[in-house]
Amino acid sequence: QFWRFSGGRSMKLVDVRDTEVDEPVPDKFTRRDASQMWSPHCQNDAWLPIDQVFLRVLQLPQCDPEELHEMVELQVEKNSPMPVSQAVWTYDVAPSVGERLDGQQTVVLIIADEVLVEDQVAQLEEIGYRPDRLEVPVLNQIFSTAKEEGGVDGAWIYVRILSGHPVCLVAWWSGGILRNINVTHLSSDSNLNELTEHLTASAWSAEMEGWLPVS
Repeated sequence: QFWRFSGGRSMKLVDVRDTEVDEPVPDKFTRRDASQMWSPHCQNDAWLPIDQVFLRVLQLPQCDPEELHEMVELQVEKNSPMPVSQAVWTYDVAPSVGERLDGQQTVVLIIADEVLVEDQVAQLEEIGYRPDRLEVPVLNQIFSTAKEEGGVDGAWIYVRILSGHPVCLVAWWSGGILRNINVTHLSSDSNLNELTEHLTASAWSAEMEGWLPVS
């Protein structure tokens, strides 16, 4: 699916189209002149599949932004489900509800297989789309939860249908802080008992780790 936005600081969605996997993207929609190259509003973005990206929530000490990369890098090896030499990674700082008084900050570590990323980029380039940035589509939705006026604590579920099957990304909040993100695959949209079992197991694990109050 191809989405096109236009505008300056106030962006507007001007086109949404469903395309075939190998259908070329018209060059006029992705071409930029020199004045636009440095503008974040003129980037070509693409999404990585949420079921093939690993998200790890880290609680790290507050630090200067330039020190954070090195701090996260020290966490990659023990949090990566694959050898670091085969992975690519980045991170994003998650918001919290209210001011934190514990001197910590929440960082979401994003890890993907290097081959997967290269394949995704190659497929996009074959149809004339050269991405400037790859993103995990649901991450901004998760972060926006911190702006909710009501209570945010609990499990927030984001559902996608991939290859005909529901994939549920579950973000856990406790004390106004993002604590955990995990993904579960359901065999069908009628087997919600599988999701219940996953949530129950996650809650037990959270209680053992100490960040979810014992019910």
